[in-house]
Amino acid sequence: MAYNLGTLQDITLRDIKVTGDIYVGGLSGYSLKPVMRIKAEGNLTREGEHDYSSTYEVQGRVQVGGLLGTGKLSDNIRVTGIKVSGAGESVNMIGGAVGYGQFMTPGESNGASMKKYSLVADTFVTCGEHTEKTPVYFGGAVGNSQGNSNFIFSENVEVYVPNANYAGGVAGVGNLYFCGAKSKDPKAEGYTIEETSVTSGTYAGGVTGNGKGGSCIAEKIRVRALISAAGGISGSAASEINASLADRIVVTAPVTAGGLVGETTSYISYSLVTRSEIKTDGEYAGGLAGKMHTNLANLAGNGVTDTVITAGANLETGESFAGGLAGSCLTPGAVYNNYTRDVAVSAAGDKAGGLFGYVSGGKIYQNIGGKGTSVAGRNHVGGFIGQLAGTYQNAQLYNSYSQAGVSGADYTGGFVGSYAAGSGSALGQDNVRGLVMMGEVTGNPGTSDLILNMSDGSGWGSRSLRVFTEAKLNGKRAAELTDQYPNTLESCKPQELGGKIPNDQANTDLLYSTL
Repeated sequence: MAYNLGTLQDITLRDIKVTGDIYVGGLSGYSLKPVMRIKAEGNLTREGEHDYSSTYEVQGRVQVGGLLGTGKLSDNIRVTGIKVSGAGESVNMIGGAVGYGQFMTPGESNGASMKKYSLVADTFVTCGEHTEKTPVYFGGAVGNSQGNSNFIFSENVEVYVPNANYAGGVAGVGNLYFCGAKSKDPKAEGYTIEETSVTSGTYAGGVTGNGKGGSCIAEKIRVRALISAAGGISGSAASEINASLADRIVVTAPVTAGGLVGETTSYISYSLVTRSEIKTDGEYAGGLAGKMHTNLANLAGNGVTDTVITAGANLETGESFAGGLAGSCLTPGAVYNNYTRDVAVSAAGDKAGGLFGYVSGGKIYQNIGGKGTSVAGRNHVGGFIGQLAGTYQNAQLYNSYSQAGVSGADYTGGFVGSYAAGSGSALGQDNVRGLVMMGEVTGNPGTSDLILNMSDGSGWGSRSLRVFTEAKLNGKRAAELTDQYPNTLESCKPQELGGKIPNDQANTDLLYSTL
């Protein structure tokens, strides 16, 4: 059906082949009304690495989907065992269910909607022969989400578009709520595809290539950008990521990779990354984000646990920018109630930290670098921050504690590897205070026995910063509790640890419990 004006629902499609140019779909190329309770079923066969054929295939150039080229869907959509591909000139908006469209909220409440969730499973989305113009927007379920998409999930879906930009396990681009991508046991489910994976040139996301993620999950999936910007939830985001979970994921890129998002210009809040691996060949690797340009946005209530973060180095500058929360964070607002535990941050070059490899300014308080956390790099390495920049007015660090073990060469510190500021700027006891450090710090003599090092070669011991430390720095205790700031380990703990989802938000750990 090329163009639909009526109601389409309760239909099952099997073993079809559709080829076209614009507005191409297995059910309809263009539908003006939402379609509901539609099934698309095929048998997928593996032909080789990143190569599948199916008895149900849809191919086109622009706005191509397994069910609809363009349109809205809702209420128990099921797509299984099919192949959707783009080909031709200026390929864009290719999705397992719909090329350009929206998954509408199917119920009156979140609970009712979960019972009517939609699913794309064991489906291959790819791009065939195309012109030199870079293809864009490929998603396991939707290529380009028109508005917000809700309650759509993918299982054992492969999105393989190595020469394209913006690819996601659910959407190529779009703001998603209560959505997710995961891998299940293929033998138990009868799937051909072993695990969910997303591969693109730039902006690869486990859930969306570009866009917001609210109450989204990525579980047991692989995300890879061949050029830059890969994230467990989103490749890039200009809107907040909140109440989301990334569990047992592997995210890799030559540069810029994060457990939640590759790069972002907005908030990250109340989200958790756990049991995962984040790796870049070059710079910008972080537990939550590879690179943040937050423009005074907040980073609050997040956790990173049982995760390995590895960064190479820029061949020209020697910088790595690796951090437990973010590799680099420019002009943040407030950074509070975040924590790491059993996190290993490893950098081949400079600027690595338990929270940030590099951060410019910001109000950083009530954060925890918990047990099992380690930071290793070359120069500018810190238990919290590799290098802190900013003026006296906008750089603050207080009421936090770190148990991170820190190792480096020059400018290695228990909290801050080095502080770099413009002329006339300085840090003092009114904006650096209440810090508790319990990890060991190892580095070159003269820089490693300090809480914070100055980039001009000077350094501040913990007493001049009025800090309490139980650390054994190069085998020696560096300072004791001062009477002006009687902060203890207990008093510095945040009242609420990060990584927990507020009561008024969906519990992402249970999102799949009804599936």
